[in-house]
Amino acid sequence: MDGWRDVLYLPTHTARRGLTRATAIFFFFGGVIELTVTGLMPPSEGRTDALVVIGVGAMLAGPLMWMLEPYFTVWLVHLSVLAGTGLITVATIVAGGGPLSVGVSCIFIFTVLDSGFFFTRTGVVLQVVVMAACTVLSLGLVHVEAGTIVAVTGCAVVGGLVVAWLLHEAYGVPEDNLTGLPSGRGADLEIAGAIASATRSGRPLAVVLLGLDRFRRVNEEHGTTAGDRVLRDAARAWRSGVGSGNVLCRIGGDRFVAVLPGAALGDASDLADELRGLTPLPLTSAAGVAAWTPGDSASVLLGRADTALYEAKHGGGNRTVVFGGSSRAARELEDAVAAGEMTLYYQPVVRLADREQVSVEALVRWNHPTRGQISPGYFVPLAEQTGAIHVLGQWTLREAATQADSPELRALASVAVNLSVHELRNPDFVANVRRIVAEVGVDPARLTFEVTEGVFDDDNDQMVEALAQLRATGARVAIDDFGSGYSSLRWLKRLPADILKIDASFVWAIEDDADSDPLLEGIINLGKAMGKVCVAEGIETEHQARVLTDLGCDLGQGYLFGRPSPLVVDEAPRETVA
Repeated sequence: MDGWRDVLYLPTHTARRGLTRATAIFFFFGGVIELTVTGLMPPSEGRTDALVVIGVGAMLAGPLMWMLEPYFTVWLVHLSVLAGTGLITVATIVAGGGPLSVGVSCIFIFTVLDSGFFFTRTGVVLQVVVMAACTVLSLGLVHVEAGTIVAVTGCAVVGGLVVAWLLHEAYGVPEDNLTGLPSGRGADLEIAGAIASATRSGRPLAVVLLGLDRFRRVNEEHGTTAGDRVLRDAARAWRSGVGSGNVLCRIGGDRFVAVLPGAALGDASDLADELRGLTPLPLTSAAGVAAWTPGDSASVLLGRADTALYEAKHGGGNRTVVFGGSSRAARELEDAVAAGEMTLYYQPVVRLADREQVSVEALVRWNHPTRGQISPGYFVPLAEQTGAIHVLGQWTLREAATQADSPELRALASVAVNLSVHELRNPDFVANVRRIVAEVGVDPARLTFEVTEGVFDDDNDQMVEALAQLRATGARVAIDDFGSGYSSLRWLKRLPADILKIDASFVWAIEDDADSDPLLEGIINLGKAMGKVCVAEGIETEHQARVLTDLGCDLGQGYLFGRPSPLVVDEAPRETVA
């Protein structure tokens, strides 16, 4: 679809917004003209009632499109232009021939003018071909004379193309000659337009500024021709990865900006990592991410992203930095990992039938040198927001895989490691897991990867495929916090999972005087029917454990069986910082 986008229309927010409004205006006034012509020249063989319905429908569609403009994608607008062409065709045929059909067919010129300013030249030609074919077909079906058909079609084609060319030359979004992307001036227009749309709709907005690492060396060692080829390759790769509804611009040198309407800071950081993964080898790239806040201008927003990109490049490159406090937090988290401030704690998982420990779940803890032990409820979400989760996740996996063969854990069936949605979105995630497992030398069957229900709400085939590839290595996949979200059942059949970890809220709801719980029983029976191992989380009392055992739950985890603790405790825990 990206290839067709480049052929059919200028891939810019300015084009989308302008085309939507122009289409709305043409729909409204096309309806007005059609009704007026119908009133002045009643058809001799056509249906006046049908023409009135078409005219009124077009008039109503115009204001509706104008009001919904922030939510229109360019493809939807393009379909609206084609729909307008179809309506004019139908109205011309319904008019029954004669002067009325000729008058109605003159509205065809609106479709050429509509697309001429915003589509590429190829897109305009395709639209003109469609319009001309519809004009000839509709007038021919109602037996209008050939000379009249040529006159109407010729005037619409020539007049529309000339005006479209003049508009495009005077006001078209500036393009970069090397890559064909919007240029720096085009980026300014795009960001300004996206800000205006975000102001009206209240939706978030973010930008990602990309730069090639050590690009100057390419020009110095291989010449500018090689450098230009690298820039074109990068533009092609990144343009294919920005996704529908987003725009990529080249603002100068090796710097590109992706404008992401509707994207929050975390989503923009994820996309930045994905785009960096598409950088043509053997080069790497850095990315700066910034989010728009009400009142920011285009220059302010782009300046923030530029500051973040500067930090990313001067931090060694090949990384993503989020502007402001988040970037500092990301650096602090990554430095903490490098400095050995992170520790893994393990919580036991037991077989409920005989209380024998069968596995553990690895949980990361941050022992800050001055602030004490920092709660994971604070730093894990921060790591996800800033992109530091990728560094933290790789350290956690490497540490857990290494300790899996320690004397304390060697006898257990597996060690579970939690995965973030952001890690699964990384196209290199599975390759990184395989590399770490191979370097450590652990059997993948000794590992279980836990994913939370945050995965369920992201309809992303890449994440499902990543989980399937993890299972293909011999590792197991567990759905954590099962039942806490509405989407669990929808995803249960699709996700390649071996284990269901029942959310602790169901366990805590077991009443003290109850011998059973219908909801828990249903979840356990559902899991068993689908061949999953059921693990109950949050077990704190003997009564809860007995009820779950009677219901046939396989495994249990909770403070009743043990709190999270390190393999070797060197010192007492210090004060916790929330």
